[in-house]
Amino acid sequence: GKYKAVAAAESLVTVAGPDVKSEGVVLSIPMPGHSFGGGKDGIAEAAGVKKDVERLHALVEEHDAVFLLTDTRESRWLPTVMALATNTPLINAALGLDSWLVMRHGPHSSALYAANNNSSDCQRLGCYFCSDVVAPENSTRDRTLDQQCTVTRPGLAPIAASMATELLVAMFHHPLGNCAPAPEMRRDGNSTGSYNPVDDGTSASSSALGLLPHQIRGTVVTYTMMTPTVP
Repeated sequence: GKYKAVAAAESLVTVAGPDVKSEGVVLSIPMPGHSFGGGKDGIAEAAGVKKDVERLHALVEEHDAVFLLTDTRESRWLPTVMALATNTPLINAALGLDSWLVMRHGPHSSALYAANNNSSDCQRLGCYFCSDVVAPENSTRDRTLDQQCTVTRPGLAPIAASMATELLVAMFHHPLGNCAPAPEMRRDGNSTGSYNPVDDGTSASSSALGLLPHQIRGTVVTYTMMTPTVP
C-alpha cells in the first residue's frame, strides 16, 4: 500500500497531466488530547514531532491556499492556527454521516483592517473552532466508527470537494480575496423565516463568480443547504 498523500499526488499527475507539480508529504500532525514523548523512545518521538511541525509550517507558509481535509476535528487545530499566523487562505471541509460543511476561515485582523483601509467597521469571520464551547480533545477515544464520522454516505465527499473548490476560485476572483465579507442574509418571504441570499451585484460579498458565503452546510437527508455566517 501507499500513504494517502503519495497516492493522491500521483493520481493528480495521472488525471491532469505531467504539467501538474504535485508532491506527497508524509508527516504527523500533533493534536490536542493526543500525548507524545512518553516511554523509552520519547526523546526521539518528540524530535520527530518538532520536525513535522516545522515542515507543516513551511508548507502552509509557501503555498497560496490550504484545503484542510484531515480525518479528525482535533487534527485541524494546528493547521488552522498556522494558516492564521501566516495569513494563508484556508478552506475547511468536514464530513458527517449524512451532512457536510465547507467554510472559509477568516483572515488575521491586521490583514482584514489593511484590506479595508484600516477601518474597524469590517466583518470578521470565524474559523472552525471559533464558536466552540469546549477545547479540541481526543475525538476517537471510546467512540464507534460512525461516531467518529469515519463512515459517510458515498455522495458527500464529491459534493463537499466541489463546493470547496468553487469557494476557493470565487474567493480569488473577489477584489478583497480572503478578506471579502460574507453576504448579508435577506428574508425571502417564507413564513418559516428561512434565508435566501440573492446576488444582484450590489453586495460587498459579490465576486465575478457570485457571492462568497462564510459557511456552506448541507445534508443528503433533506437535500438542502444553508449558508450561515459565524464571527
